Amino acid sequence: MNSTENQILAGLNQPQKEAVMHFKGPALVLAGAGSGKTRVLTRRIAYLIAEYGVNPGNILAMTFTNKAASEMKERVNKLISEEMRSWVGTFHSFGATLLRREAEKLGFKRNFSIYDTSDQKRMIKEIMQDLNIDTKKTKPSRVLNEISDAKNQLIRPEDYKVEKFNFLSELVSKIYPTYQQRMKESNAFDFDDLIMKPCQLFTEYPRIKEYYNEKYKYILVDEYQDVNHAQYRLSQLLTGIDNNIFVVGDPDQSIYGFRGADINNILNFEKDFADAKVIRLEQNYRSKENILKAAQSVIKNNSSRLDKDLWSDRGEGDSIEFFEAATDKEEAGFIMEEAKKLNRAGEYNYGDMVVLYRTNAQSRSIEDVLRRNQVPYQIVGGLKFYDRKEIKDIVAYLRLINNPADTAALLRIINEPARGIGAKTIERVQDYAYANNISLFQSCLESDHNPELTKAYSSRVIEFAELIEEFQELENEITIDKLVSKILSKTGYESEIISKEGPKAQERLENIGELQSAMREYLQENDDGSLAGFLEEVALIADIDTMEDKNNFITLMTLHSAKGLEFPVVFLAGLDEGLFPHGNSMDDASEIEEERRLCYVGITRAQDKLYILRAKNRFRYGESKYYAPSRFLNEIPDSLINCEDDEDYGTIDIKDKSNNSSINARSSNYKEGQKIIHPSWGIGEIKQVKEDRGTKLTIRFKDGKERELLAEYAPLQPVRR
Repeated sequence: MNSTENQILAGLNQPQKEAVMHFKGPALVLAGAGSGKTRVLTRRIAYLIAEYGVNPGNILAMTFTNKAASEMKERVNKLISEEMRSWVGTFHSFGATLLRREAEKLGFKRNFSIYDTSDQKRMIKEIMQDLNIDTKKTKPSRVLNEISDAKNQLIRPEDYKVEKFNFLSELVSKIYPTYQQRMKESNAFDFDDLIMKPCQLFTEYPRIKEYYNEKYKYILVDEYQDVNHAQYRLSQLLTGIDNNIFVVGDPDQSIYGFRGADINNILNFEKDFADAKVIRLEQNYRSKENILKAAQSVIKNNSSRLDKDLWSDRGEGDSIEFFEAATDKEEAGFIMEEAKKLNRAGEYNYGDMVVLYRTNAQSRSIEDVLRRNQVPYQIVGGLKFYDRKEIKDIVAYLRLINNPADTAALLRIINEPARGIGAKTIERVQDYAYANNISLFQSCLESDHNPELTKAYSSRVIEFAELIEEFQELENEITIDKLVSKILSKTGYESEIISKEGPKAQERLENIGELQSAMREYLQENDDGSLAGFLEEVALIADIDTMEDKNNFITLMTLHSAKGLEFPVVFLAGLDEGLFPHGNSMDDASEIEEERRLCYVGITRAQDKLYILRAKNRFRYGESKYYAPSRFLNEIPDSLINCEDDEDYGTIDIKDKSNNSSINARSSNYKEGQKIIHPSWGIGEIKQVKEDRGTKLTIRFKDGKERELLAEYAPLQPVRR
């Protein structure tokens, strides 16, 4: 074994080595929580290059966040002497890169823009208004979600069929084709296009597919349990005839079904590739043994999973602390007191602690108590940096400078700061563009030919367009951060902030300064330093990439935001039936399983100490509401739990025995052929009763659909004859 191989394999356990040394053919690495999957991915890339002599340019690794991609690149660079030349990035950044090269095949120019959600909503709203569709009755965001779902299923406008026969689908069938046409006219793609369009290219142009199959002979996919259908299909299309696809994931951590992630993609990997090698990473390097036992005891109740048995050599650790509060306010008070106690004792800093909850609304009571008691905290998932108004405005200027056909960017800043160009003027400029089949920007330049505009208004519009042209010339002469300074001064944007924003002016200017700092970092890290490149990076920034590292702040975040993170101390709040699992999932067995996976993810964020909390009563929708203990609590053995018994909070009883017994009695009373009634779906007939981790009922309802429900929790009543 040579020194490079020694370095690459150093510190790996046997299954990790097996994964790293895998050479050809399909492989599925089942990487349990905290089992070192990033280490395996990066070292496999290094091993392919250093030991198997694979050309780095023949390796493609796709992740879900820019942060994960950067970490992988950095780790590989440390392992091999040559600079990293493999392609490592997100699905969306790969799609954007591919389209920069191939967009013309689809009728787009290479300098296309990438529209964010607000750009998309603005365009959909315009289309709805053009079609005389009431945007108050049907929100553009609902239409956008439907279109996004269609794209994630690779359904193009011409293939979109109204199968549900509902009002929204009827509207989408009219709006979707127009939306795609206007996107093309604006020379723009949205995020979903960055996956769908490459799939279209590979399907319609076999030679393009062959080129990329030859170029990328080794495909690696991180977090495979989270891929949606379009991402799954892209992975399949990229995989050449040798089937050198290496995927890493954990079905037990598949928690993004609401975004289109399909757990079946990872569960069916061995069906897709009959000769697939399956490697299980079961040693956990993060958590104490008791925490893992609790997580395993919960997740084993799911049927849609591939067995793993996590273990740790970090020791047994403390029992899990459970506290049952009378109210959500008392729950928050316990978190505050316990956090202060741990901090005072010098055991942990506040930055070592996280409070996890199922819904954002739960944070209010916790924030109130922490704030009143001067306990520092930060919320992850608030307004992100690139969502702040001043940042979106400046980025819109930059987008328009880069791509004059970018209608969304133009509409955002044509009167920002105020130039006396109102909605009526903009409408007349748009009408002229449509009538003469020219871009909106060109229509601005030709405003003096527009018969609907007076000289005063046309001069304002022309002045704006010529200012953009001036910036376009400057782009080739100065760096992008200095270009922002020119925009601030020449447009009057900076002076307007100072004159109108009052106390917030400093904060907004600091945000713009931070944007320029990001630009300077980009210039240092990228040789070309182009505006187009920077805009692409901005468009692809993910939520978690911007999470601040504050060592002395307790972090508050939803369970969905916590995936991939770890903390020495975890407070898992709100283990109440109807809250977690969420009330919306109660009637669907597959959704309950996703809720259970979410619980598993929450538990396995903890390294040393885990607190589980619930409240008997919560103030919701203007009134106090009683909650029973979550079913997930009943799945954790009593032997792992220490129930807090504090005179300030009262005695705890983790198990609600009477509740459980009534549930069990109810679940045993169903028979095949029995008629029942459900509050949402009406009358149905039980087709099958199956005992599998509880009583599962297959019921055919009057709409003709069969649904599988958990008898223990479904709100069913027998039909009385």
